[in-house]
Amino acid sequence: MNEPNMKEVIAKLEKVLSGELNREEVSEWAEFYVMADKPNVDDENVWEMLQTISGIDILDSPTTYLYNQEDIKQWIEKAKGCVSTRGIVMKYLSYYIRNFPYRAR
Repeated sequence: MNEPNMKEVIAKLEKVLSGELNREEVSEWAEFYVMADKPNVDDENVWEMLQTISGIDILDSPTTYLYNQEDIKQWIEKAKGCVSTRGIVMKYLSYYIRNFPYRAR
């Protein structure tokens, strides 16, 4: 299975909010990576989000989830911040590499 990325995490969380996926499905998806003997996740931000959302289905009471809709929305915003920050860094890094190539001395 391929390494998950932040866009996938965001999509899964948005599908929970829209009702396309239930919490248990998303928790199982995240747990697949979190509980692996040799996790295939290099991005620390993705790893942190997977750990968080692996508990999305925890019940606070027999009928209430520990994490509510607002928590999920906050997770999405945090994840989107990671995506946009990484995008900015990659944009400037590629600009720098194109315009200032390394030259051996």
